[in-house]
Amino acid sequence: MVFMQLYVLAGSFYMVFEFMDHDLMGLLESGLVALSEANIASLMRQLMEALNFCHKHNFLHRDIKCSNILVNK
Repeated sequence: MVFMQLYVLAGSFYMVFEFMDHDLMGLLESGLVALSEANIASLMRQLMEALNFCHKHNFLHRDIKCSNILVNK
């Protein structure tokens, strides 16, 4: 995922990234994708690495949910 822009407005910040095709909730609800154990392990590893990065840089993500996990390919 490519980071493109950061906006800071009234004490909040907004990050703009490249377009992603799907979010995890949409894929799971569609029934068109079956995730293998290896897929799930990979997604969880990536999520934990991302959260670790945020926490090391004193950021707290307060809305972690499947619809906020963007997926491409």
